[in-house]
Amino acid sequence: MASILVVEDEADVASFIVEALNQEGHKVELEENGRIALSKILHKAFDLVVLDVSLPDLDGFEILNQMRRTVKTPVLILTARRRVDDRVRGLEGGADDYLTKPFELAEFLARIRAVLRRSEMSRGVLEYSNLWLDPLSRNSKRGNRKLYLSNTEFALLELLFAHPGEPVSKRELLMKVWDNDETRDPNLVEVYIGYLRTKLEAGGEPRLIQTARGKGYFLSESPYEE
Repeated sequence: MASILVVEDEADVASFIVEALNQEGHKVELEENGRIALSKILHKAFDLVVLDVSLPDLDGFEILNQMRRTVKTPVLILTARRRVDDRVRGLEGGADDYLTKPFELAEFLARIRAVLRRSEMSRGVLEYSNLWLDPLSRNSKRGNRKLYLSNTEFALLELLFAHPGEPVSKRELLMKVWDNDETRDPNLVEVYIGYLRTKLEAGGEPRLIQTARGKGYFLSESPYEE
């Protein structure tokens, strides 16, 4: 299951796409406004963005241009524009694929699977000290000891891997791991950090998830120093 943001302002097309992706088992979020969509992309972790070009407020090419400055989330451009220079602009601007409307559902879903598969293959295995994490297989180990992590624990640890040695705040962890649900208690992060530490240190290993008081949590073999 992938987390997918669909950015589309045509109601019929959006409904068609969202229903198809939901039936495939994906977690889908829909946004029709360009600026709001860009904010979500920059502040929330998605596995894929399906991006229409013609949008109110901010068009898809500009969204792609701004997000590619900091975000590597895969993008499938979906548009009625058929000119070759538009396709070239999208692909050279950082899109992973480009599909023109109208399209067949089977081709759309095949392209979604292909983009997600390429993204997963490119992510590779994550390693820090003797901690090992494979985003593709969802397996994890510390030394020779296999870890059995819940989906939430895995997502939390994967996010810490993205910022080794750099404190990640409770707010950012809450936003990206728990889908920006502002109703969640920030102490939930502390609880799950505790779960992770218990599993990572079950064999008597030294602590790898450190606390930077007032700043967040980070991966390191050494405690935080002011």
